[in-house]
Amino acid sequence: MMDNFSKLKFKKNLYYFWYCLILFAISSFPLISNWLSNRYQVTAADLVLPIILNSITALVVGAIFWRQYKQNNLIGVLTGGFTILFLTHQFANRLNAAGTLIKTITPFASYSTGVSFFQYLFFLILVIAIIMYFSHRLIAYFRNQKWELVIWYRSVIITVITIFIVQSMLVIKIVIAEWAQFSYRPPTLSANLNTTNKPDIYYIVLDRYANQNVLKTQFNFDNGDFLNYLDKNGFTVNNDAHSNYPFTTMSISSTMNANYQSDIVQKFGGASEQTLEPFHDSIRYSSVIQSLKSAGYKFIQLGSWYEASNQAPLADQNHQPDGQLIILNHTFTLNDFAKNHLTNSWIGQIVSRGLNIGHFSVLGYSQISEADATLYKIQHLKDFASQSAGGRVIFAHFLIPHEPYLFNADGSYSTNPTSDSVGKPIKTKYTDQIKFINSQMKTVIDQINKSSSNQAIIVLQADEGAYPMQMNGQLNGQAIEEELSASDMRNWSDADLQMKYGVLAAYHIPKASAAQIQTSADSVNVFRLIFNTYFDAKMDYLPKCYYAYPNGRAQSFVFADITKRLTGSDNSSCPTNSNFK
Repeated sequence: MMDNFSKLKFKKNLYYFWYCLILFAISSFPLISNWLSNRYQVTAADLVLPIILNSITALVVGAIFWRQYKQNNLIGVLTGGFTILFLTHQFANRLNAAGTLIKTITPFASYSTGVSFFQYLFFLILVIAIIMYFSHRLIAYFRNQKWELVIWYRSVIITVITIFIVQSMLVIKIVIAEWAQFSYRPPTLSANLNTTNKPDIYYIVLDRYANQNVLKTQFNFDNGDFLNYLDKNGFTVNNDAHSNYPFTTMSISSTMNANYQSDIVQKFGGASEQTLEPFHDSIRYSSVIQSLKSAGYKFIQLGSWYEASNQAPLADQNHQPDGQLIILNHTFTLNDFAKNHLTNSWIGQIVSRGLNIGHFSVLGYSQISEADATLYKIQHLKDFASQSAGGRVIFAHFLIPHEPYLFNADGSYSTNPTSDSVGKPIKTKYTDQIKFINSQMKTVIDQINKSSSNQAIIVLQADEGAYPMQMNGQLNGQAIEEELSASDMRNWSDADLQMKYGVLAAYHIPKASAAQIQTSADSVNVFRLIFNTYFDAKMDYLPKCYYAYPNGRAQSFVFADITKRLTGSDNSSCPTNSNFK
């Protein structure tokens, strides 16, 4: 049996952890709300790191304000709750906003653009000291007035716990409904590859790059210079190409599995909650890549921060410098949700500064700007292109001419990269980025053709077109996300659909004739053509079909056939199972 001292110590520890639990619940309000509002793009795993960070913060803040809590429960909860929200929610933004003030009053002033470690500590200690001072004053005031605050404290606790339970139940409900979607794997291709010859295969995605017809009619921009260059260098270009799906994940997934999304739709189309994760996983575990690796190919990926290409479990090399968390010399690639929570917390500010013992990294975090990430990938692609050719499949996903509009036509940094017409018309910002990436792709293609003696296969293709609502000044920023989450794309005008689906599609497939490419190569069939032409795979070609969201992106697996809207005629061979509306 425990003696009185042990019982007292146990009771004290129990009260401390109860206090920390209250603080953790408070810190979880914005976290879970953000997760719920983005639930079609996030998974249960995305909550793990933020929960760990919030738990650590709750223990630290609980220890700092434990004395205030013992003196007055209500004041301890209010001051501790405010502090933990301050440290876990948008802390980096507040720290940057205070940077100018810090530089003027701290003896550790830095003339760099960022906030130094000493400035960060000064700011953190100053804020906590101010909160503690005023909390002590409040406690003294209430004691002198002999106000009874127990009822208020209980009301606050009941409110906090109730909200936390309700939010947690919503998360659990969604996770249960989506659980099977988190472990999806695409079906393998029924193709035996005869691999006596293994030319390099480049699959280069230029995100939101429109086709020539759309650029001419809706942007008043002639892309003829670049298209003529492609033609002279052995490419076949489809000036009126369309993506089979409206957005990045299902479009790239369709190409990298050489198939429509019928399998995903049949499995999950009836789910009450739907997430994009099966599309992400069908890219990460691409059946095309698996087939090529089985045939002896080496897989290299140059991904982006976006979940469609930020992880590559099949890759022999994965070059993606953004969102890399290092723990005990092991690197973990973070999804955007977890990454944003880390970088906007006080722990993220410490982790980003790193902790190394010699060459051993105990803790660290790597994140670079989107402009630097683009230049990083361009340079790496050039490096790979200059190496000895053969036996490699290289997937490179560039978020360009996708917003933000970071580059001018000459490659210099834009001073107005926002998705509006500030500085210059938004359509000019967009076409300037096309001009910039065109110049870079010319260098890449020249080097690929030189190293491979013009024998490398190059699929230069966009995943989707530009957003018409944004380009035409109808909606901006979050308003577009809200519109897309629930809108019926069948109500869009023909011009808007052409802009959203019209994509760059240029194919350098040396052993295939121009006629074969024109009839058989599109987003869903291009790897079938490559497999048939080079590896004697004898795969059937799929009909050309195009699908839109009738209920918005929140219902990720419910599509409507809009083939006639884009091409002028129906295609009776298109998949029409019960989950296609």
